[in-house]
Amino acid sequence: MTTRSDEFYRWIEDHAADDPLKMRLKYASAGDGFDYDAAITQIECRKQFGKKLADTLSRAPHFYFPNRLSGEQSTSDRLADYHKTLVMKDEPLIDLTSGLGIDVFHCSAECSRTVAVERSSEVAEALRTNAAELGCKNIKIVCDDCRDVIYHTDGEMFGTAFIDPARRDKNGGRVFRLSDCEPDVTLMLPKLSEICRRLIVKMSPMLDISHTINALGGCSEIIALGTSTECKELIAVKDFCDSNQAGNTLIKGMTLLSDRCVEFTFTKEEEAGAPAPAYTLPEKGNYLYEPFPSMMKLGANRLMAFRYGLDAFLPNCRLYHSSAEEDNFPGEMFEIKEMLDYSSRNIKRFKKDYPQINVATRNFGMSAETLRSKLGVREGGRKRVFGIIGYNDRRFLIVAEPVKGS
Repeated sequence: MTTRSDEFYRWIEDHAADDPLKMRLKYASAGDGFDYDAAITQIECRKQFGKKLADTLSRAPHFYFPNRLSGEQSTSDRLADYHKTLVMKDEPLIDLTSGLGIDVFHCSAECSRTVAVERSSEVAEALRTNAAELGCKNIKIVCDDCRDVIYHTDGEMFGTAFIDPARRDKNGGRVFRLSDCEPDVTLMLPKLSEICRRLIVKMSPMLDISHTINALGGCSEIIALGTSTECKELIAVKDFCDSNQAGNTLIKGMTLLSDRCVEFTFTKEEEAGAPAPAYTLPEKGNYLYEPFPSMMKLGANRLMAFRYGLDAFLPNCRLYHSSAEEDNFPGEMFEIKEMLDYSSRNIKRFKKDYPQINVATRNFGMSAETLRSKLGVREGGRKRVFGIIGYNDRRFLIVAEPVKGS
């Protein structure tokens, strides 16, 4: 790919609102030398990824997507802003699996120089073009396999190394162990310890936290990073210069909201030493607490209840309640409007009282979709009904409404 002309991007702008599928059919046999396929790919990617890459696209109107997959696999601007806080400032950075380069573009300003490694020649060429478009002058692009690159750094020591191994196997299936990801970071650790002081591993949120810490031989931090609706990834931070990190890992849940970052930090020892919460049932007018997805990933169920003075329904339920408001809780807070037995009488009248309501289940023995079907309601609105089993093994329907500001 060569640098695209102004004409190329004018055509994209002129057809930004058009249907990409219809355009592909219309221009499939055009023979005027214009790269319609690449131009339509730009329109598709801007439609699909414009929100998550809004900052990058605003700074680089001629940003080039080599293919849709690179956009799908790229990190968002919001996550990259957080990743930037983890790098060792004013030291060299190497990103061993750069992809579209969003992390590289965000982090390069914090580092003395940056090496971006990408094994796809198509994506690597796009990296060069986009780095120039963004005015990033301290980035070197290396088109090679990172497993080979780490053995040819000419003795240079990097402050930080990023690596984001593939989160699915060759057949597209999910993986649940770090050693099953591609490349296998665990096999690269001895050499990585020779070329960087800090290693940042971005991983699938499906991976087990304890297993990942052990697979890395300990790490200083492991972070579940996400938004209010989704845990996006696990991040392991391994400081090779810290000989005390084994057994002393800080475990963090970080949730990025529109106006702030919500954090919950603890150690395994704190969770193990926390007393079990009281297992009770709430009443109408009480408050229901649902942790953000990144906090749920942590598994600190007892410690979370203990820190915020909350009761629980059952062990490992990940849903709490209290008669008091706790504004600092790392999740959503709801006011309980009704506490109903899950009975045929209540099921029959539920649709009449709540024709549209969001549905969730916890330890209920059925999915939210199944419960929604049984209740006959439409999804939507502010209120939510939680199907839950209480400590006495009774099923309940808890109708609740978010407290303003939670």
